[in-house]
Amino acid sequence: MACRTVDVVGTQATCAFGVRKKATFVAIHRQHTWKGISDERRLCFRDTTDPTMPSRSLPNRLAPLVATAALAACVSAERPPVDPVSPPAPAADRPSPKLPPLPEEYEDCPRVRSTGSGPLGARDRAEARASAWMWPAPCGAVSGWAGISIVKSVEAVAFSRDGRRLLACGVSPDDACVVEDLARGVIVERVAQAFPDGLDGTPVTETAPVKALLQRLGAPAPQGPLPFPGDLRASWRVAPGGHALEITLVALATGDERVVARFPGPSGASGQPIVLEGASVAPGGAHFEAHVFTGMGGTGYQIAVVNVYAEAAALFREAARRGGDAGRLAEKAREAEAGGRASAATFVLGGPSKTSLR
Repeated sequence: MACRTVDVVGTQATCAFGVRKKATFVAIHRQHTWKGISDERRLCFRDTTDPTMPSRSLPNRLAPLVATAALAACVSAERPPVDPVSPPAPAADRPSPKLPPLPEEYEDCPRVRSTGSGPLGARDRAEARASAWMWPAPCGAVSGWAGISIVKSVEAVAFSRDGRRLLACGVSPDDACVVEDLARGVIVERVAQAFPDGLDGTPVTETAPVKALLQRLGAPAPQGPLPFPGDLRASWRVAPGGHALEITLVALATGDERVVARFPGPSGASGQPIVLEGASVAPGGAHFEAHVFTGMGGTGYQIAVVNVYAEAAALFREAARRGGDAGRLAEKAREAEAGGRASAATFVLGGPSKTSLR
């Protein structure tokens, strides 16, 4: 239990709750905690000696006697009534506002973060540091409906073997699949028709034209490493009701966080909760993708493609400005910035249209 504090100044003892009592002793030059009373009335003594007063030291053997005098002066005083114009209680003493319950799409998830949270505290940073490249792991499930298997069968995303291209299926109203050049941020190849006999539930990746394209691209490629593994993690946060979802990068040293993509777009909301179905890092780590899905009546299937180096550079600069290890973070920002210039800005595929976020 934290003890009350008595400031010892000259020949007065000031109780922590503001009542002054005269006492015949001089300033104690070392902190002394009186242990001979109950926890309810435990007091601490600290040196706040008035520099204008003559300085006099007491032998160590007299310190308990002086402490006794201070204790007698303060514990006998009663706490004064609350001043009606005193400032409100600290935020820590007020109950935190209750967040609305998460939709059923997230009911089986061990951890779901909410939008609007501030920098990560020490415990969360330690948990993120011990995790894989994305913390928490993607979680959630869209409730099924008649025909959901047909809808899901047209969706796919995969990086090429060299990490320079991305295959995305089910995000274009005019094409079954598109191939994005990640350096330029443009479509360089299209598959106009993958189901010549109509949709029958066969996954689009099992159709002849898409299988041939995947083989040529060397996709899906093995998972790559996220750059700056000792300094960086990806994360995600859900808005109230699940009607928006943010993808973020977190600086492990400071807990600073940067939103790098938002579903369904920079603004707006989905008519149905959005679920992060999965995410992967490209070979070489220059990009990662995160793909989401919603129930019927929502914004559907979307993919965010994140320029990791450019976004990490911006995050490290922000963390340095807010009081982190400025020299080290500035160096990391310069290193990341050089890599970020080799790729297109972060963008989102699917929804109303392809949208650049930067």
